[in-house]
Amino acid sequence: MSLQYTIHHDGQTLRSEATGQHASFQEVQEYLMAVAKSALQHQSRFVLCDEIALYHNIGIAETYRLAEQLAQFAQYEIRVVLICNDHTYERAKFYEDAAVNRGMLMKVFLQKEDAEQWLFSEQ
Repeated sequence: MSLQYTIHHDGQTLRSEATGQHASFQEVQEYLMAVAKSALQHQSRFVLCDEIALYHNIGIAETYRLAEQLAQFAQYEIRVVLICNDHTYERAKFYEDAAVNRGMLMKVFLQKEDAEQWLFSEQ
């Protein structure tokens, strides 16, 4: 199954949910850009990406490229949380480090409650 996602705006928060097995780099890249563009369109200050049901085998170099692409949105000072599963956690933490090192306000979590607490902690 390829990557499928929904995006909806709720006040200042943009929420996305991505699901799929064996998602390709291109699919993840398109999803990332759709979320970023939607956040800008709705002038969202907070973005919550629920990727608990998303599985991929994107390599370290591709993960780095995704973080570089995300970092182009650092100037907008959007707080981003990514909720992932145990399978993708290590790669997601690398993604977080690479994005944060480029100025993004972002953090990765395994639990939705923890993610929301961090996301809204400095409103």
